[in-house]
Amino acid sequence: MAIFTIDIGGTKCAVGVGDAGSITDLVSWPTEIGGPQHTLDKVTQQFNAFINNGHTFQAVGVCFGGPVNYATNTVYTSVHKAGWDEFNFGTWSNTQLGLPIAIDNDANIGALAEYHFGGYENPESLLYVTISTGIGAGLVINGSLLHGFRNSAGELGHIRITDEPLECQCGRLGCFERVCSGAWLERTHGRPAEVLLAEDAFLSTYAENLARGFADAVLLYNPEVIVIGGGISNAGPRLLERVRITLKKELGSWAHLMPRIEISTLGPSGVHLGAMELARGLL
Repeated sequence: MAIFTIDIGGTKCAVGVGDAGSITDLVSWPTEIGGPQHTLDKVTQQFNAFINNGHTFQAVGVCFGGPVNYATNTVYTSVHKAGWDEFNFGTWSNTQLGLPIAIDNDANIGALAEYHFGGYENPESLLYVTISTGIGAGLVINGSLLHGFRNSAGELGHIRITDEPLECQCGRLGCFERVCSGAWLERTHGRPAEVLLAEDAFLSTYAENLARGFADAVLLYNPEVIVIGGGISNAGPRLLERVRITLKKELGSWAHLMPRIEISTLGPSGVHLGAMELARGLL
């Protein structure tokens, strides 16, 4: 029997079938405005289509693009899409799907996927940083996610990396996300991130800003591996090379803590692999 995987992001949603360490039957669509109803109606329809095609499921794993309480399967708040605040996925799954469910944010899900399927040979610790509409991080230590007291560990996007009075959507000034996320890059500079990062001069400055945020994470967590995911990771080897150089400089006398840094190679199935691994913990 398989795991039904769900990804609910700021720009797209997707479902899939997770079984035997792989994901099949991925179906995706643009995230709709208006909260859970329209999105979950489509999820339920696709679940029923999978059942009608002969799939059987043991549990559900959900990747959600925002802060969640994984212990209660509840969304804290949705920063990028309205209407999801305090939504309880446990109640929904029990009513609509009749299956146990596990939910976590996209960064934690990504970290699980990279730790188990990224090919890093079971590192002692792995920090996954997703840089897309926003910025988030997930940390796996000896196979277990670090959730924190309020299930909110990893809000790396909201550490301060500049003294410039740049107001973030969260209300703080100078946030990592405010400076480096894809959405804020486009708002600030008037062009999409992929266009901006194609320019060497901009890429160099951007890598310096990334290194400031990563340096704080290295000093706090001392990870063995940092994996960069999300839309910004499409900048590929050019970005990776600059970040490796600038992070070592940024760490200065702490350069001996320099982790291995890589770009995620799991592709669109990555979050579904993580959601599958999360749900396996219910079995």
